[in-house]
Amino acid sequence: MSKIKIFTDSPADIAYDVVQELNIGFFPVRILFGEEVVRDYVDITPTEFYERIKTCDELPTTSQMTVLDFYEGFKSAIEEGYDTIICFTISKEASGTYQNAHLAKQMLEEDGIKADINIVAGYLSYVYGRAVVEAAKMAIDGCDKDEIIETATKIIDSARVYFLVDSLKYLKKGGRINATAATVGDILNIKPILSIDGGLVTVADKVRGSKKALARMFDLIDEAGIRDAKEVYIFDGAAGDELIEKVRGELKERFGVTNAEIAIVGPVIGTHAGPGLVGIMIFK
Repeated sequence: MSKIKIFTDSPADIAYDVVQELNIGFFPVRILFGEEVVRDYVDITPTEFYERIKTCDELPTTSQMTVLDFYEGFKSAIEEGYDTIICFTISKEASGTYQNAHLAKQMLEEDGIKADINIVAGYLSYVYGRAVVEAAKMAIDGCDKDEIIETATKIIDSARVYFLVDSLKYLKKGGRINATAATVGDILNIKPILSIDGGLVTVADKVRGSKKALARMFDLIDEAGIRDAKEVYIFDGAAGDELIEKVRGELKERFGVTNAEIAIVGPVIGTHAGPGLVGIMIFK
């Protein structure tokens, strides 16, 4: 029987205690506040991150995992006796991380360090973090590689997510939206309803006003099949208790959902979205 090690990167937004509990190999993104470098989820929590960016004149930047990071992580696992590695990364459309993991695999092969290394491109945040958690549990239970990858891929493919940001200024600061469009949007109180499609954040709709945006988000998640969903999560990027409870109450009243869990949105998306992000994610 193969001895399987599951790896992922911090954009999967898995709580660090869960990472440790499930023995998941973990590659944290480096967050740069000027000259200061901190590791996502290891040196700074999402809560600390959001508090810090509220007072930043310039947004921090993020640095993806290098080929050497992956090389050393995979090599260490192989030396520990793992003969099969499954590594889930942020989507290849959003980052070069996926490619760097493949390059590390190639370097290990060239160095004669043999193992069955499988790189799986995820999406963003807990959209693939949930799949990683399931994969880690399956590995602990002794499931084989193909079954783990197939199950994880189905979980990722079944996800639907819609979310709102509190302000467009962080998207503007990060260069993710035209400065004029962001200014006009804020003046007119235009609220985009965002989604994740093809590994990237996309605009699903735009409405005026927070109340209408929230209502439209519920309409979209209804159309996406929440009534048949196996699991429902509330996306929380420092949204605040009042807004989270409002979403939780609407989920219960409108769809009868009483067991929605919180999925924290960490610094990688938070760098561009800013604090105040709220959304709904379902797995069909």
